[in-house]
Amino acid sequence: MVSVSADSLFVRCGVAAAAYYLPQDLGVGVILALNVRSKGREITGTKVPGPPASRVNDLVSNFMLDRGFAPSMYSISKSKRHTVVDLH
Repeated sequence: MVSVSADSLFVRCGVAAAAYYLPQDLGVGVILALNVRSKGREITGTKVPGPPASRVNDLVSNFMLDRGFAPSMYSISKSKRHTVVDLH
């Protein structure tokens, strides 16, 4: 069985390597994470809040009327995150 004492050269080299390389690795990791985040924001764009939930029915109704759909030709259903318009 191999025993390694706390003051051996192997342990000292390991501690020195960790003290030297970990700050560099953390710095590179932070730079890469920020780069990925900024590229993701470029692709998705800024988040713009939509209209309040109380106005969604009015907006959908006006949109459908502008395109020639009578209220009897479609139905509006809401879920927690989406509004769905079903054509009959």
